[in-house]
Amino acid sequence: LKAVLHCAGDVRFQQPMQQAAVSLVSATLQMQKLANSWKSKRFLFVSTAFVHAVPPTSTEALQEKLVELRDFDAMELYRDAMSHGSWAKTAMRELGFPNTYTFAKAIAEHLVIRACESDGLDARIVRPSIVGPAWAFPYVGWAGDKPSTIVGAGTLLARRGVRVFRDGFDHPCPVVPVDIVADVTVRALCGAYNNDRGQILHACLDASEADRMPSFKFFTRHFYQLLALKGTLPLFELGFMTKLLRWCNNATIFCYAHAVLNVLPMQIL
Repeated sequence: LKAVLHCAGDVRFQQPMQQAAVSLVSATLQMQKLANSWKSKRFLFVSTAFVHAVPPTSTEALQEKLVELRDFDAMELYRDAMSHGSWAKTAMRELGFPNTYTFAKAIAEHLVIRACESDGLDARIVRPSIVGPAWAFPYVGWAGDKPSTIVGAGTLLARRGVRVFRDGFDHPCPVVPVDIVADVTVRALCGAYNNDRGQILHACLDASEADRMPSFKFFTRHFYQLLALKGTLPLFELGFMTKLLRWCNNATIFCYAHAVLNVLPMQIL
């Protein structure tokens, strides 16, 4: 067996620390051990570009190397996360990670590289950002049988599954086409290195290219306009939703609007 690809994972951002450690770290290490038992030559782990807890400045690209954990040891963090998790939570906050998903992925990267070096496996890590519909292959706009994060969000808006959310996203939307992610993954699986001959390859849009990508707010408002032009969204509803998005920049208003317009209809149904 030449290579093993591990691209499964629980993408819920706010899992309890122990659950995140089990689903994202333990499962990955078990796959690495399985690859070693199969006498595989290479193990590829699909991580996330959001292991960069603190984004670089607008003129810098994301670094294709393990993120710094400062004085914290990855194995000790993992062991603590698997027990009570209090120290791991402290470390997560001090290192600037916004959720347990990105924190656990960062720990997993360190431990995968460490385990592969110990077992003599050639390790690769691919870091996509938000995966969106295909750019070209198998055809433009292909999104698979189940909606991805960005497609799912659009579907929920179009079907009124979600009616309101915080529209405070003026920064660029880091969406990368799925076929580009697949291309980087296949090349890594075949042994490709990054430009510095490193084992970590990015499949993402980073700050160095951010000015080429519209913001979440731009996408949302133009998506609403498209729904109105197609007749999916009546004009009066479009106007109301647009005003709601503006009002919900206020956290208090959003809290009440979310309870009434998002949660309550789901509970009734």
